[in-house]
Amino acid sequence: IDVALVPLIDNNFNICKSQLKVLEAAFLKKAVMVNEVAPYILDCSHENAIMVPSNRNGIDWYVNMKMLIEDRSMVEDYAEALYEAITPHYNMDVVNELRHQIYQHI
Repeated sequence: IDVALVPLIDNNFNICKSQLKVLEAAFLKKAVMVNEVAPYILDCSHENAIMVPSNRNGIDWYVNMKMLIEDRSMVEDYAEALYEAITPHYNMDVVNELRHQIYQHI
């Protein structure tokens, strides 16, 4: 894949979901296009993902997909920006090193 399309309807059930699809894409250095809803707003921004307003019709998805298909460098830029934004917070090496330091302190 080049771009992960991760649509989600804004409702109470989906608010409880995780942003795992975004994290998977980030670690694989893939760009994402998501609805601008929880849980995606936790890690995505307009600088590192295509954020589609949730209260609009599907035309925004079409327009943005067409734009990404036509501009390979934009896809690469979004993929790199997402990777840089996500990996410091979710990289298991970093998390485990912090845990190791806490255990040593105890």
